[in-house]
Parts: sequence; C-alpha cells; structure tokens
Amino acid sequence: MSKQDNVAVQFLKTWRGYNKGEVAGFPAEQAEALVNGKVAEPYSSVKKPATKQEKGAATGKPPVANQTTADGKGTGDGSDKSPDDNGAGTGGADDDRP
Repeated sequence: MSKQDNVAVQFLKTWRGYNKGEVAGFPAEQAEALVNGKVAEPYSSVKKPATKQEKGAATGKPPVANQTTADGKGTGDGSDKSPDDNGAGTGGADDDRP
C-alpha cells in the first residue's frame, strides 16, 4: 500500500464537519474539487497573521490614535485611571464621589 500525499486547504465556508477558516488535508483530487467548488482555497503554511496595520488597511479604517474628549479629560489610552490620576476610573465624569 502506497502512502498518498495530502494537499492542505483552508475552508471558505462550512462543509460537512469543517468550519470556515479550518485547515485540513485531502488527497489531491478531493482538494482540487473543494477549491474548484469555491468551498476552500489552497493553504500555504507560510501565511502569516495580518498585523494591526494590515487589518486596518483591509477595512479601510485608519488606526485609532490616543484621543481626548472635547473637554480634554479623556485619556484614550485604555487605562482605568481617571484624568486626575486618583485611580477612580470615572474617565472624566463630573461627579466627585469619595
């Protein structure tokens, strides 16, 4: 019995027990049928994950920079500190609770 080489494909949509995005190996004829049927695409293991910049370019949206609100109180850095650096985490709310 000879060993059959498999061809890796990445699914573009759900097919049988496979979900979109999954990678699986099939005999060359089956892999070709999946690709021709637009169910999967050939998979190359040298594909690297997209960087944040590439993802932004793909969506057409510019990357979000640190921003402040109109009153200058927003930190825009995702921290939980208040603008007064007291750690209250109010994010610039106008109430002064202890």
